Amino acid sequence: MRDTVVRLVLVAMLLVTGVSAMWGGYMLATGAWEMDPAAWLAHTPFGSWTLPGLATMLLPGLAVFLAGVAVLTSAPHHRTIAIAAGVGLIAWVGVELVWMQVFHPVLHPVFLGVGVVVAVLGWLLPHERTQEPAARGPLVGRA
Repeated sequence: MRDTVVRLVLVAMLLVTGVSAMWGGYMLATGAWEMDPAAWLAHTPFGSWTLPGLATMLLPGLAVFLAGVAVLTSAPHHRTIAIAAGVGLIAWVGVELVWMQVFHPVLHPVFLGVGVVVAVLGWLLPHERTQEPAARGPLVGRA
């Protein structure tokens, strides 16, 4: 029961976070959100939100969404993929804070917290079981 709850909560967090990041990245890349590039992008090599928006769509967006699909379908190494997605979200927020030198009082704590919870839930997933070869009796394979 606990494993099922962990898996369901983890899948929901990964899919919702991935979709939100893809949507947010799209909104940034297309200019649909009015952002102040002078303040937020001053310490970056970017003059507009196009490339940061595309990067947001791909890295925390698509990558985290695909991690959710991997956990949902129990793809090979899904536990490791989930942990990597959580650590990736933490790293993403850290890089944003260092590079942009701007702290968003809602987004940064929320995504940092989601990254920590995702990494912990990924760690709590049961280890993947490797299939053992069938035991051979003394007469198996002998003519």
